[in-house]
Amino acid sequence: MRPADIRTTAWFSICLNCGAPAFDLAVVPAEMAAEAEEDAVTSVVVTDILCPVCETMVQVGGEMECPNCGAPLEMA
Repeated sequence: MRPADIRTTAWFSICLNCGAPAFDLAVVPAEMAAEAEEDAVTSVVVTDILCPVCETMVQVGGEMECPNCGAPLEMA
């Protein structure tokens, strides 16, 4: 297939010989990484944990230290 045989439309190309879509495979890794990063951001779990130092019930999301005393927290 020669470059002249491909017609560029909105976000992909179409082969003029067979009409099949042609995607730019060079952008696939970047798109996969962006999608994985988006999934990682949306999957933060908020949990109630009892701080072992100050014995206060705290809600922990992405950060893993007590907001009251600064002690590191572990989720089992």
